[in-house]
Amino acid sequence: ERCRNCHSPLQEQVEEVRRSPHLKLAHEGVNCIACHVRDGVVQSSSKSGDSYHPFVKNEFLKSPQFCAGCHQFNVNQIQNGKVSLTPANAQSTYTEWQEYRARGGEKTCQQCHMPEGRHLFQGAHAAVKSPLHVQMLERGAETELTLSAPGVGHNYPSGDVFRRITVEVRRNAKEAFRVLHTFGRQYGLDPEFKLLFNSTLKPKSSFTLRVPLPRPFELRVLYHFMKDEEKTHSLTQPADQQRLLYQARIGVP
Repeated sequence: ERCRNCHSPLQEQVEEVRRSPHLKLAHEGVNCIACHVRDGVVQSSSKSGDSYHPFVKNEFLKSPQFCAGCHQFNVNQIQNGKVSLTPANAQSTYTEWQEYRARGGEKTCQQCHMPEGRHLFQGAHAAVKSPLHVQMLERGAETELTLSAPGVGHNYPSGDVFRRITVEVRRNAKEAFRVLHTFGRQYGLDPEFKLLFNSTLKPKSSFTLRVPLPRPFELRVLYHFMKDEEKTHSLTQPADQQRLLYQARIGVP
């Protein structure tokens, strides 16, 4: 029930899920009506009028608080048959955006994900240039890496609890990559569901680590959308289970 609140939020979608194996409307997920219709009235963030149907202006649609309805919520748990919320965030993108603003960020969610009002909703799955910046500095036999995501208005990665970014290295193509560092969140039950640590990259910040390998070596940075143990039986296509953010051969003339 709780998942459908965001993934198929319309009452018509809920009813379809309950009564029919043919889920054409439910498969639309968050469609136009989910954001733009309230109490049977079409809403617009910029103007009102009667172009093809009556619609009214509602500036709340272009506020980050509007996005928080689905992108800021805590994990629920079931104990003794009762459902309750835990203190742990399942998604905290809105409070991450608030930290971005506190650090001098100026953009809203819509200005990044809907530039110039276009409903692109570009995110981690979009085939756009990676927002990750990688800088390298030679320190003797070792190499120092500094990673940042200056154009991102929230933590990186954000969203689903299983998203993470791995920094991986190997000496040559004969070896397997090994994980040097992970940006992500780790949860556990102790005794209730809670956040154990959060190593996601904060907005307008950077993280520096040293590579314990002599040059030359190969470096890659991967964005993972799910846990490794889930990739083998997921319905998601392998190409959509992770994304290559960066890859380079370091120390080669």
